[in-house]
Amino acid sequence: MKNEYRFLKFLTTAGLVSLLTVTLALSVKSVLADPQDGFMLSVDENGNIHLPNVDFQRDWTALGTWAIAAEEGTQGSEGFHTVYTQPQSVTSFRKTGKFPDGTILIKELFEAITEEMTTGTVSRVKETTGWFVMIKDTKGRFPNNPSWGDGWAWAQFDAGDKKSSTSSNYKDDCLSCHEPAKNTDWVYLDGYPVLSNR
Repeated sequence: MKNEYRFLKFLTTAGLVSLLTVTLALSVKSVLADPQDGFMLSVDENGNIHLPNVDFQRDWTALGTWAIAAEEGTQGSEGFHTVYTQPQSVTSFRKTGKFPDGTILIKELFEAITEEMTTGTVSRVKETTGWFVMIKDTKGRFPNNPSWGDGWAWAQFDAGDKKSSTSSNYKDDCLSCHEPAKNTDWVYLDGYPVLSNR
């Protein structure tokens, strides 16, 4: 009887360990998913783009932050733009110098507040105002969708709506701001030192 009990206890313990291992593996996969999953995270069957439903601020790599200068004569910053991507995309870029297919770049836009603190005049985040999203597309998946082209999908979202892009045509709404970075795949790489393999 004791042997049967020990055997059942062993099976139960082994089963729980296996279940926990599978659960952990699935959780890790969802956080560190292959960049190819970018299409599943952000794109429907018609190529419409939405902000991915993942905790990118916690689980993805922060590539860098841009400070937007306040108007002339005003101290501090008007806002901040922080850019995130999947960890695997960083690893791949360090090896190849290119973003892999399915890479998602999310630029989170913040309004800033400037105030006096013990360290001096400081600008800090006040609230999120929206997001820009780029998804690397090396295969030209949606040639008839005006949000896709030049190797990327492009979208902009206001803070109140993560599913409906406010941009309708990337050539009109997005490309002109990225024109100076055309030779680096439309991305301002100078702002992202984490991508360099130092």
